[in-house]
Amino acid sequence: MYSKIRTLSDTLTLNKTSVNLPKDAVIDALILKVSLTIANAFGGAYSGTGLDILKALQEVRVISDGSTVHYALNGKDIAILNAFDGLYGGAAVAADTVSVNDSASTTETYTLILNEGDILAVTKDSLELKAVFDTTITTGVTVSAATITVSISENVYTPEEFVAKYGANLEAAAEPKVYALVSSVAANTELSGVLDLPTGTLHRRGVMTFTDASGVYGSAEPSNVGLVVTSPDRRELLNVDWATLRGIGNFKYCVAGAAPAGCAIFNYAQEVSADGYGLRGWRWTKGDYQFSVKTANAGTLRYISCEHVVNARAFEAAERAMIEGTAGF
Repeated sequence: MYSKIRTLSDTLTLNKTSVNLPKDAVIDALILKVSLTIANAFGGAYSGTGLDILKALQEVRVISDGSTVHYALNGKDIAILNAFDGLYGGAAVAADTVSVNDSASTTETYTLILNEGDILAVTKDSLELKAVFDTTITTGVTVSAATITVSISENVYTPEEFVAKYGANLEAAAEPKVYALVSSVAANTELSGVLDLPTGTLHRRGVMTFTDASGVYGSAEPSNVGLVVTSPDRRELLNVDWATLRGIGNFKYCVAGAAPAGCAIFNYAQEVSADGYGLRGWRWTKGDYQFSVKTANAGTLRYISCEHVVNARAFEAAERAMIEGTAGF
């Protein structure tokens, strides 16, 4: 086995919104260099953050065989995920200040990384990366040009190595399924369910963001968040003070700065199952596991669900799945 990183010749633009990904190895990570040209015709100077600018990346999707979704996230989602993945500093994108004078333009470039697990590209009939752009940042401020340069980190195996890693019938495979769920949150006085965890997959972690009615991060933060099992009896698997949870996240992940405002993470694989795998979503039915909130602030929850699709029967028999073939990329 050996690993390699290569940059593809095809790029994504405002007019070319999909590229085919290579299918001759295992894709460990996708690295997206996102360059956005911001034009200001507002009638006054504009100032925003990196997250404001990444609104332009409305959706990034990685799809295999026409219908299997591995990633379905927007630019902000990916930047926030990366805050809990890398050592460059969790607040880097959120803290980045973008200023554009009236009737002027500037180009901002960000590196966004999709690295939630192995995509077994060599087993696919098709594998595609798609982007949807929203060219309006705010009134009078638009994206006039966009280029996404795609690089991939790959692991190359011999047939024998591949079978030893993932199984002769892919029984040990665990491919990522990462997407966002949105729920309104009403003010309340006790920990209450606001979102049902999906069933059928392995839940490794969940990243949560809270915004107010204007979409401002950090303006509708809860007092506590948790994970509640509702059946057969109510149990609180997690019930954590919000500021404490953010402190835990800063300590464990964001070594060069605080996490972006309004954001925190539950790492189920470490903090609940404590085995590196996470919650077995095939063991419950809809409504049995609820992401729960106690808050005095009405707002909106955007929950980034980091799941893996596994062979549940084989996993139960062997208690084994190949979450990542190599550490890092």
